[in-house]
Amino acid sequence: SYPGLWLKINRPSAVIAEFENESGTKEQFQLFGLEARVFQHEMDHMQGKDFRAHVSKLKLNMAEKRIRKQKKKLDRIEKS
Repeated sequence: SYPGLWLKINRPSAVIAEFENESGTKEQFQLFGLEARVFQHEMDHMQGKDFRAHVSKLKLNMAEKRIRKQKKKLDRIEKS
């Protein structure tokens, strides 16, 4: 969604997911490590959030500024 924009997002390394199965019975499962991160990432999408909701405005602005700087530098190199 945001080419070149990479920020470290702190997320729990383990999660317990609770859900209702097709018969309405509550179930839960645990996820750890990468699976837990991916699950949280996808849950954010399902709730209409993206990674910008997890970082401060200052951190986001600094990252966007860094990308603009890198792009300007690349444009100058390509024109040379």
